[in-house]
Amino acid sequence: MYIQLKPVFHQGVELPAKVRKDLPPVTGVLHLHEERIARIGRTVRVARVKDPSDATIQSKVSPLFDAVVEYCVDNRMRIRGVEEENGTLYGQCWDVTVVKV
Repeated sequence: MYIQLKPVFHQGVELPAKVRKDLPPVTGVLHLHEERIARIGRTVRVARVKDPSDATIQSKVSPLFDAVVEYCVDNRMRIRGVEEENGTLYGQCWDVTVVKV
């Protein structure tokens, strides 16, 4: 599904609502699947956003590990998980709007 998303946190710190509102959305194709991650040492649920023109290219946003859909109402959802940024793991949520299924 083709989506737009805005992250809720930056390096584990919640972004103020005004800052989130002013962020340009990240667009792409949402992929949710299980994958074995060697550095974590187990299979985890992963949420990734890939480039809509070439699904082999990952978007600017880091994937979420242990991804869970917190809610899904109409064309909006929130996905939470853990992202890796420069070798450090941080909690992250994505506010997602489904543009096209």
